[in-house]
Amino acid sequence: MDISFACPVTRVKLSIGSEILDSAGAFTKFIISTVAEDYSVSKIDTIIDLGETIIEEELEYLKIIGFVKPKDLPDNAGFENIQNTNNYDLTEKGKDFYKLLSAVENFNETEKQVFIEHISGQIVDTKPISADCKNLPKIEMQSYIQKKLFYNKNYANSKEIVLDCLSDEELSDEKKESIYTILEFNIAENDFFCFSISEEDLKNYHNTRNENKMIVFERDLFKIEYTLSDERLVNYRNVIDTLFKINKFDYELLSQKAIDLLECYENEQNKNKNVKPVYYDNFTGELLSGNNFAPPYGDAKLRVILPEITDFAPFSVEQIVESLVIPESFRIELKNSNKLTVYQEVPFKLFLENIKNQ
Repeated sequence: MDISFACPVTRVKLSIGSEILDSAGAFTKFIISTVAEDYSVSKIDTIIDLGETIIEEELEYLKIIGFVKPKDLPDNAGFENIQNTNNYDLTEKGKDFYKLLSAVENFNETEKQVFIEHISGQIVDTKPISADCKNLPKIEMQSYIQKKLFYNKNYANSKEIVLDCLSDEELSDEKKESIYTILEFNIAENDFFCFSISEEDLKNYHNTRNENKMIVFERDLFKIEYTLSDERLVNYRNVIDTLFKINKFDYELLSQKAIDLLECYENEQNKNKNVKPVYYDNFTGELLSGNNFAPPYGDAKLRVILPEITDFAPFSVEQIVESLVIPESFRIELKNSNKLTVYQEVPFKLFLENIKNQ
């Protein structure tokens, strides 16, 4: 059986910008894009309606700073053809700028959503768990992350995710270095990320207090107290006290059957002196023996509260009988059951390793 829990994640939209692009005005970036798309001055003017003079002045400025260069036109090109043709090409410098501009714009058009998991504060570039898994126990914690930090550029591992997404773009190291990330909150319903680990992995783990982040599993158990009842005494319990009095007064008055009943009763009492409680785990449905449970961790920052017991009789006598060695002719009678809370510590790194190995 796997032990699983759901960790809350904050859904955010991941956008990017560039310090190189920020140094250029919106009009400059627009003109560079139109040159890359081979627009003529007259066609640009029909889009923005600022007048061809202003457009030509911007093209002259871009030529001076090395972003565009005059296009070589054939000698026999007529005036009308020249007027309707783009007279400029991008230089290598201009092409590098346009690649960066296109990469940023294309990335932002995807409106990429990522998730910040609340244990390590890292960004998870994967979809949240399915709706069915939202019924898993949720982790209760004092978050290690602060929302005000989300507004910082290049939060956590966000830039690594972006550069991985842009790996197919032919961007120079300088252009990549100029890129920064921006996170925008989505205030929709909370999402969750699922962590799980097998019971076998837990058994192989040797507990140590040197771990940085421990997940404390808090769950309810039933402490079940019971007695052993000798079925041979069922029809005679109301006379046992009388038989003890007769035995004390004059034991010769007792029949052999009466003596056997008293011996059965004394044997039953001796066996019950050695009876120890058993514990029913309401989360796993298992019966446990012993009581070596961890002490409470009221200040635990990472705590998973497993489902609470809603029914004080989820177990059956049959379950208890199957787990215990019952002497012949005896049966179990439930004496008392109390709910108690127990704790188990698990290092968070075990859950992370489990995900990496999937």
